[in-house]
Amino acid sequence: MKIKFHKEFSTPLPFVYGPVKSRRLGVSLGINVFSKKTCNFNCVYCEMGHTVGMNNGFFRCEHIITAVKRFFQNSDIQLDSITLSGNGEPTLHPQIEKIIERVKELRDFYFPDVPVTILTNSSSMELKVLEKVDRVIAKLDVADQQSFEAINRPLIPTKVTDIIESLIKARKRLKDKLIIQTMLLKSKNFPSKESLELLKQAINRINPSFLMLYTIDRKPIESFAEPISLKDLQSFASNFDRIKVQIYPNRMDDFCNDVSRC
Repeated sequence: MKIKFHKEFSTPLPFVYGPVKSRRLGVSLGINVFSKKTCNFNCVYCEMGHTVGMNNGFFRCEHIITAVKRFFQNSDIQLDSITLSGNGEPTLHPQIEKIIERVKELRDFYFPDVPVTILTNSSSMELKVLEKVDRVIAKLDVADQQSFEAINRPLIPTKVTDIIESLIKARKRLKDKLIIQTMLLKSKNFPSKESLELLKQAINRINPSFLMLYTIDRKPIESFAEPISLKDLQSFASNFDRIKVQIYPNRMDDFCNDVSRC
């Protein structure tokens, strides 16, 4: 497969975005490695639009690092996270290891106390490069194949059971670096009691250091995907005695009276 790199470097390109005030990460500087959405999933709740491919234009490592260095040199903002995310699944980038290494070098010089975080859909948990970041926030929304294909909609044949097993192995390798993020939503016949039970079992098997449990808070690509209530999020969170859970409800939820905390 021919790799499609974005050819030009110019400041308007969004190599770096923010910092943004993230509910989950605090003041987060985002690093985007793609010129347009590039992912191997097409999740119904994605705010980035429909996925059209996995090879849609990769920003070159040197361009990304130039932009990051420029920000670091000209910023005195107190950051809580330097976050690799942006337009898709960052582990698909062919230079992701080099990007992480260079970002960490710059971080060590300019912002030595700020963790480097990567957001991933968990499709490539076997990658050794994940050991080089400070936090791996890995997605697991469902644990049964029918729900996986209906909600996450992988572009290539993928078994959710394989993803779960890879997360269990990653927990042993990454130790407390591994955080699970789970999106719960209402969509047609989802979720069922059976699907939630399987998801509960899978998360308990993975036993992450932390579980981020949230629902839709921005307009999804599919109109049939809707947020669930804070009450339902709390009900699911009650299944985990050994795992620290943080809930992030829809900020328009009737149950969420204190908006600053939601």
